[in-house]
Amino acid sequence: MFDFIDCKMTRECMINGFWAIDRLNAWGWLKSFAVDPKRGFMFSSDPMITSIGNMMESREAPVTISHSGASFGLTMRNLKYIADNGMETFKELVESKKNNQMNQ
Repeated sequence: MFDFIDCKMTRECMINGFWAIDRLNAWGWLKSFAVDPKRGFMFSSDPMITSIGNMMESREAPVTISHSGASFGLTMRNLKYIADNGMETFKELVESKKNNQMNQ
């Protein structure tokens, strides 16, 4: 699903996070979630964030990941982008960034 992401670690984090959001049926919640600019995802006290983090690290997850605060925050930001804009738009964004890097 995320084969357009070259970095193996980032790809696995996204697979893991996407699965967790899907499993919790939390796409609608994520779309409407207002990220506190001072706390981000990592320091959020929202119970759903805790549930998502726990699901990501569960034994049922398709990829075994032990997230750092940074990888969790980045993964959640990307998933929020997908919730708000759709997978195709996210893929186009990733591809355009790759193309820009290649042209520099």
